[in-house]
Amino acid sequence: MSTKTVSIVIPAYNEKAYLPAALESMHRQVKAMNRQVELLLIDNNSTDDTSRIAREFGATVIEERRQGYVYAVARGLQCAHGDIVIVTDADVVVAEDWLARIMDAFEDPCIAMVSGSLFMKGASPILDAVTYHVYTLFLRLHFAIGRPHVSGACFAVTRRALELCGPIDTRYAIGLDVHLGLIMQRYGRVVLREDIRITTSNRRFSKGPLKELKKYVGAYFAVVWLGIPYTRSLSAPR
Repeated sequence: MSTKTVSIVIPAYNEKAYLPAALESMHRQVKAMNRQVELLLIDNNSTDDTSRIAREFGATVIEERRQGYVYAVARGLQCAHGDIVIVTDADVVVAEDWLARIMDAFEDPCIAMVSGSLFMKGASPILDAVTYHVYTLFLRLHFAIGRPHVSGACFAVTRRALELCGPIDTRYAIGLDVHLGLIMQRYGRVVLREDIRITTSNRRFSKGPLKELKKYVGAYFAVVWLGIPYTRSLSAPR
């Protein structure tokens, strides 16, 4: 087994409803692997029990007063000490072999960054399945043409690549994950591993789906094809 150290970064804003399931899914496999893992929850001005719940699961809570997902992620990447830094969301449930497969991916020393697959649950079983397959095909195409579309809910990066990259560009309020995937190619391979799986909620699209979709489509074209930040910021972590 690899001796690389691991940090898990979770940006969070008022996540008491989702956080216990997310942390429990991670805790089980960390315990099973008998591995020391640095678990960092970046509390982005929560007003509920998010921090208390995180501490009950052994997480180190770090406060980030600047409101916004990009600031929370930047703070987490800055504070993490692991050789491998994993970023995920507070409303996910990770697969039972999630951590083991991430560590397996980084056995290849040429890899700088890994993105996993994402199953969004909540609409209906049929729509959930269709969304998953369409999104997975979208990811495959982008990785195939050399424009990796990294998922912010499930990616991992080496400490070395982060250090070479330098400070996170916080102008990328939407699309930071994709921006990082594109620039990390300078420091090593960025790969898609569909066997690294998470399940996430569809809450971002449950209210006003067309408005949300428009925002993410705008960010997609700006970041992927124009190489510029999409400036309409999100008010909180996702």
